[in-house]
Amino acid sequence: MAILDISVTPVGTGEASISSFVAETCKVVKDMGLKYQVTPTGTVIEGDLDSLMKAASTMHHMPFNRGANRVITNITIDDRHDKRETMESSVQAVVKNI
Repeated sequence: MAILDISVTPVGTGEASISSFVAETCKVVKDMGLKYQVTPTGTVIEGDLDSLMKAASTMHHMPFNRGANRVITNITIDDRHDKRETMESSVQAVVKNI
């Protein structure tokens, strides 16, 4: 299982807020049946890599459908093959050492 962190930023929308765009991109992930967590600066999704890449592509294109002139998308992928890792287990590995 891979974990993908994505931040999709629409540019040229005529408004400062992007929360409605974020909500629409999260609906894409939810409709795909993927587990996700919204954070203040992005969205974390877990699943198989092919599904994550498909979700990322769809999320990136979503703001264009709403009239954005430009979209900047940042993606980080954590893909471990030595053990199964989830969003929760990644967080717990850090929290237990604080």
